[in-house]
Amino acid sequence: MWTWLTHESNAQRKFIELIFDRTGKYPNWDPPSEIPVGSFGLIDKDTGNFFPKGSIYSNDFQPYLLSAGIDPKSDEHHPKDCPEESEFTTWSKNVKRIELKVESHTGVPGIAEASIKGTWQVKKGATGAVLLMNKPRIKNITADVLGKLASIELLQSMHLVTKVFYCPAFSMYLSDKSGENISIALLASAPVVAPVGTAGAMAEMKWWSDTQAGLARNGCKTEHCFTPLYELLHVRHRRNRRATPSPERTGEQLWVAPPIPWAPLDEDGQEVPVYINEDTDSSDSEEENAWVSEVPVQSGKKKRGPTNPNNLFKPSSGSTTTRNLCGIEWQAQRKTGTVAEFTAHWNGLTPQQREPYVTRSKLADTAKANAAEFAANSPST
Repeated sequence: MWTWLTHESNAQRKFIELIFDRTGKYPNWDPPSEIPVGSFGLIDKDTGNFFPKGSIYSNDFQPYLLSAGIDPKSDEHHPKDCPEESEFTTWSKNVKRIELKVESHTGVPGIAEASIKGTWQVKKGATGAVLLMNKPRIKNITADVLGKLASIELLQSMHLVTKVFYCPAFSMYLSDKSGENISIALLASAPVVAPVGTAGAMAEMKWWSDTQAGLARNGCKTEHCFTPLYELLHVRHRRNRRATPSPERTGEQLWVAPPIPWAPLDEDGQEVPVYINEDTDSSDSEEENAWVSEVPVQSGKKKRGPTNPNNLFKPSSGSTTTRNLCGIEWQAQRKTGTVAEFTAHWNGLTPQQREPYVTRSKLADTAKANAAEFAANSPST
């Protein structure tokens, strides 16, 4: 049976994509491994891991700070601590949070008093993600410092970690497509004796869940040692405009979140393929009852006209419409299928049977939009 456990990199990238789409921030697939504020580097396309190339706090980076008008001996550029929050909870599209029925889990000690608890309902046939943090603290680089760092040429080809969430307890869940309802709770156990020199005792926590499918990860400590979520920014490059230039940007406005570095993923974590068909006689249409093809009428020009329904069916090159995506799969299994045969197949599909192609079409459109946005914010050649 297919499982996320046998497709680790697919699961990691799918979880990252789902949480990024919701928060605009990157989840850390390995929260015990710290991703420090001020690190700069790139995201690995194959795994989704962040690979640091350096840090703005290293000795080697001090000349760059001086060139940007930042005194390395000052604490101006060091990350600032934000007040602790009680919790951080987020979940992706295709997931709905509903109230956890405590009376259904009377055998779980302390669930009624759990500091974080809930039930998450995942749409059947879709993949969903949940990320929970207890008492998160945020470290971030200030907007003024980001404005100065944007002038450093080295950083203009890198992604900079500008904000990191630290917490003592986290829970991550990635569903399969079974439509599971999963309940999660953070339970308090016996208090831990406080270290000498500190006040009071700290309660030890543990996660409970009733998941039977999907993939779950969690951790609990008394210290803020996990980094489940972080913000990456990339310097926003100036665009040459003939029209009236946009208002001058300053501070954090000089930076933009880089898009996910891979094509949109389907519900199994596979990249939505880009189809290339070298046959110039290919065609595509969203009409329900007829396909049209390109018929040469003049040298250098082509005209779209009706297609003989008895012609071999050939999907269009590069088109990501719902009908064409279905046609690509259909034609791969029926090399000698005709236009009329595919039209009958398409018209006979129910809305539920067409849903996977609708989803893939939307994912492809998102990929195109992300690529266009990133290209617009990249240096012009």
